[in-house]
Amino acid sequence: MRLSATPCPGRMVGCSSASSAAFGVRKDTKAIEPLSRYLSDADPTVAEAAARTLGSLGGPAAPALRKALATGPPANLAAVCEGLFRCAETLSGTEAAAIYDTVRTLKTLPPHVHERRVVGAIRSRGRAECRCC
Repeated sequence: MRLSATPCPGRMVGCSSASSAAFGVRKDTKAIEPLSRYLSDADPTVAEAAARTLGSLGGPAAPALRKALATGPPANLAAVCEGLFRCAETLSGTEAAAIYDTVRTLKTLPPHVHERRVVGAIRSRGRAECRCC
């Protein structure tokens, strides 16, 4: 699968946000495996584009994003969380809550990620059942 207009084996060089987002818009689940390789890229911009696109694919991409959350470089943590949050927005309450709970286990979160996790947890469970704080 070619991810770039610029030929460069093994890298997502030159891949614009619009072209990578096309996979998400098309909901092409065949893109999950190739895109997941870029979640641990040394370039945070590449990892962010991959995470956002995977998040746009919804629930089927959640396992790849969860794996990256556990094994990826700390510099890409916020991008992977963004992808997971996008997945959660496409899922039912219980499935979405499980994603927010996964992010909850992280020791260090940027403030904006923590805030989005709390809001998502409340929305997915309802305020009365929220265990997010």
